[in-house]
Amino acid sequence: MQQSFLTRHREKLWLLLAIILLIPLGACEGDLAENPELSPDPSVEVSPPVNSPSPALPSLEPNNAGNSTPASEDPQTDDQVEIYWLTSQDSQLALSARPFSGGSGASPEEQLKGGLQELLKGPEEAEVSSAIPQNTKLNQVSVRADGIHVDLSPEFTQGGGSASMQGRLGQIIYTSSSLDPQAPVWISVNGKALEILGGEGLEVLQPMTRQDFEENFTL
Repeated sequence: MQQSFLTRHREKLWLLLAIILLIPLGACEGDLAENPELSPDPSVEVSPPVNSPSPALPSLEPNNAGNSTPASEDPQTDDQVEIYWLTSQDSQLALSARPFSGGSGASPEEQLKGGLQELLKGPEEAEVSSAIPQNTKLNQVSVRADGIHVDLSPEFTQGGGSASMQGRLGQIIYTSSSLDPQAPVWISVNGKALEILGGEGLEVLQPMTRQDFEENFTL
């Protein structure tokens, strides 16, 4: 009897078992339908995270790209004219600068004019001297695009030996370029370019910078 009962109701038992197993699946689908956020959207692709590079920090090192060509830099300028006198150091002449207080607030050309005129007067201090002959006069000084132009009277070329000639030349060049130490200086006498100074034939470059003077002359 028991075997015939199982045989007759086998299909019903299998159906009942299937219903029991499907009930939890239906409940899960209902939860997903009620909560769309829990259901994955098949139209959206989830890309793996990409490691983006961190932003570069500003460099603390100075940028020297603009300093690769010193010739292109603006020339260094000073605010006050300096007058260059001569001093004796170990039996040799040396240039010694003294600030010139006149011409404050004036144009560079006027400041240089005042400083050169003061130089031609001669020193007041006993510790310094000048190799520029007395009665030398400043005819003209002008600041131009190509340098400082200084025109002197003929007395500038008179008297003295080689050391005196080099000393007076250095005094004019350094005083004239005191506002701009890199500026070339053009020296003329009564409007004519000075090429030879003194009886010993001291050759004068036109123009001449401080560097030129240091390379060609020794006081």
